[in-house]
Amino acid sequence: MLTMDYYGVPLTDEKIIPGNTATGISACTYKISGDYAVRFSSGGTTATAVGTLITGATTTTASAVVTAVVLETGTFGAGTAAGVLYYNSLVGTFTSTENWIVPGGSDDGTFVGPHISLKDYPVLNAKAALISCKNYTAHFTVNGSAPTAAAGTNIGLPITANGTVMLRDPNAIRNVKFIDAVSGSASVIYVTCFF
Repeated sequence: MLTMDYYGVPLTDEKIIPGNTATGISACTYKISGDYAVRFSSGGTTATAVGTLITGATTTTASAVVTAVVLETGTFGAGTAAGVLYYNSLVGTFTSTENWIVPGGSDDGTFVGPHISLKDYPVLNAKAALISCKNYTAHFTVNGSAPTAAAGTNIGLPITANGTVMLRDPNAIRNVKFIDAVSGSASVIYVTCFF
């Protein structure tokens, strides 16, 4: 008989490429920040900042205020930004694949996939976080201290390539940090938070 613990609803996710820098989970991944969340790609050369009013490039009557931006790869300056956009104060309806515009910009990012409503989840902090590692082993800590690579002082616990860890303590989720176990080995961390 298969049994599975219930950790809550998986509402947010983040991709982390720590490299040689100890990197934690973005606050808006473990703490809901806004009424809606949507993945994005093709972030244009005009940066989308918190507090910015965005409008749809196709549905020009749709608008919202950005509450958080989780940048996973690329940069806005290079037009390659990708990650998760959180927003509230929605007027109208965006389509799932249209571009958005910031004041003075044009096609400043592209929505990818559905806009997820977070309004029905009043609990703001994640109850659990599923963490998986791809490509190469990483080191992690859960007490806020910085992990190090194996060639350094070797601080932290290993999470092997294709390995997973489930964190169920809000403090551990907030304080977890990752780094490549071997300097420059390019581990990739995927985090899904449950509310």
